Amino acid sequence: MGIVVHKIRVKKVKKTAGGEVSTLRVLNDDSSEYLRELTYRVLFGEDTIGKQDVLPPLTMSNELDVKLYALFALLLKNFVFGWYSESLQLGGRAEFTKELVYLFAHVCRALQERAIVAQDELVAVLIVDLPILVRKHLMRISEVLSDPGVEEDEVEKVWLERYGNGLGDEETLGKYRRVIVHGIVRELFPQEVLNSRVSREFVVSLIDGVALRSVTESVCDNFTLWGIIGKLAEKLTKEDEVKGNDTFLSKLHRVLEFFVIDSQYDVQAKNELLTFDHLIPLIEFVDYLTNCMKRFPLSMAFLHILGFALMSFQIIKRFVNACLKRSVYENILTVGNIGYSIDTLRHILFPLDDKFAPEPRYVPSTMDEIEIIRIRNEEKIRFFLQNSKLRKIFVDSNEGIEDIERKITTMIDAVKYRRINTIFIQEVIDLILCRLFPELKGIKLYK
Repeated sequence: MGIVVHKIRVKKVKKTAGGEVSTLRVLNDDSSEYLRELTYRVLFGEDTIGKQDVLPPLTMSNELDVKLYALFALLLKNFVFGWYSESLQLGGRAEFTKELVYLFAHVCRALQERAIVAQDELVAVLIVDLPILVRKHLMRISEVLSDPGVEEDEVEKVWLERYGNGLGDEETLGKYRRVIVHGIVRELFPQEVLNSRVSREFVVSLIDGVALRSVTESVCDNFTLWGIIGKLAEKLTKEDEVKGNDTFLSKLHRVLEFFVIDSQYDVQAKNELLTFDHLIPLIEFVDYLTNCMKRFPLSMAFLHILGFALMSFQIIKRFVNACLKRSVYENILTVGNIGYSIDTLRHILFPLDDKFAPEPRYVPSTMDEIEIIRIRNEEKIRFFLQNSKLRKIFVDSNEGIEDIERKITTMIDAVKYRRINTIFIQEVIDLILCRLFPELKGIKLYK
C-alpha cells in the first residue's frame, strides 16, 4: 500500500488483483462522506467500505454522529484494538467492536440527555457564572501586576500562592482532574464497566489523558491565547464592516426578528427564571471592560432602574430569558460549533487520521519569537480599538493613545502566564461539568 498526501491528510491507495491502482475519491477531510468511509475502514476493515453497515444513532444530529464516530474509531484503533489482539484471546474482533460501539452510543445518549435537561443550566453558566469567573480572574491578575512589591518574574509565583487553590503544580492538578473524571465515568457508564476496576481505570485514563489534558495543554500557552484574542478582534472588526453596509430594511428586519421567539427557547417549567439580579454579574463584567458606569453614570442608573422594574413582570422576565437562551443556542452552542470542536480534537490527536501522534504545535523557542507574536496580536487589537465602530463601547472619546495602549497591555498581560492560564481553563471546565453533573459536588473515589 502506498500513500498519497492530500492537504494534511493521507489518502490510501491499494492495488487490485489485476495490478490496477484504485483510490478513494478525493474528499474534504472533514466531509461526512470522508468521515463515514474512515469510520467503516477503521472499525470493520477495508472489505466493508461502501457497505451500509448500520451504526446506532449517538445524538439527534446526523452531522455530529458522523464526526463522533470517526473520532471514536481512531481512539479504538490506537488504544483498544492493539491491546485486545495482543492481550486477549476472545475470538474474532467483530463482536468485540459491536459491543464497544453500543457502549459508546449509550454514553453519548446519556450525555445528550443531560445536556437537554441542563439547557437552562448551561445558559446560566454563560450569562451568570462565566462573567463572575472571568471578572474575578482579571481583577486578581491586575492586583498582582499592580502590586509594587511584586517583581515581574515573581507574578506567576505570587498569584499561585494567593489564588492557586493548591493546583499550581502539574501533579496535583492531574490528581484533581482524575477525581473529576472518575465522577463523570460513574454517572455515564453502565454498571458492568464500573464493576471492573481495569475497565474503569482504562476509561478514566483515556478521557483524562487523551481528551481533557490534550485540550487544556493546547490552549494554555500565552502565545496561543494571544492568537485567539487577535482573531476575535479581527472577527469583530470584519462583522462591524459588514453590518455597516446593511440597508435600513435589513437592520429593521434584524430588530423585528429579535422579538420573534420560538417555543423551543422557553425556560423549562421545573427551572427558575433568571431575574435582574442574575444579570448583574454580566453587567458588572461589561462595565469592567468598558467603564460604562463612570462614563455614563446617569444613563446606566436609568437602565438599571428600568431593567429591574420591567423584569418584575413575569411576562417580561420570560421574554428576556427566552431571548438569552436563543442567543446562546443560535450563536454559541450550535451544532456547527460543536462539530468544529470535535473535528479540531481529531486533528490534534490524529493529524493523519491514522496513528495517535498529536500534531506538533508551533512553540516559540526564543523570547524574541514570543515577542513577535505578542506585537502581531497587539496590532490587531489596536486596529479594532481605533477603527471599529464598536470602539465607542470600549474607548471614551476623551481617551487618548496612552489610554488605548494601557487597555491593550492589560488585555495581553491577563493571559501571559501559562500556569495561571491552566488553572483558569480548569475552572471554566469545572463550571460546565458541575452544571451537567451536579453529582460531582459530593464525589467519592472508588476504593
